[in-house]
Amino acid sequence: MLSLYLNVFVLIIQSFLKVPALHALAPSVPPSEPPFAVVQGIVLVFFVIVIIGAVRRYRPMRHSPERRGLGFRHSGGDAKRRTSDVRLHIGESRDSGSTRSARVPE
Repeated sequence: MLSLYLNVFVLIIQSFLKVPALHALAPSVPPSEPPFAVVQGIVLVFFVIVIIGAVRRYRPMRHSPERRGLGFRHSGGDAKRRTSDVRLHIGESRDSGSTRSARVPE
């Protein structure tokens, strides 16, 4: 979030230098007039509020006991289901009731 704020900070400075309407409000280089300070202050307050809200709402993800180890463990039922999902019907649609099928190697 800090890097995003810095990017927006630079965007505002560039806008005051390049956009004619904003440049008329703050003609110095770099801009230091009150309109520039007000816009930067509003953006700073906005980012502080957003960052505080994000920190308050952050909840670490809770993993199931199966996913806590280094690898992912499959139960035996998953293997049977995965094998049936991999079947391909050759030359016919699933609705035709064809008995010809090929299994894709895992």
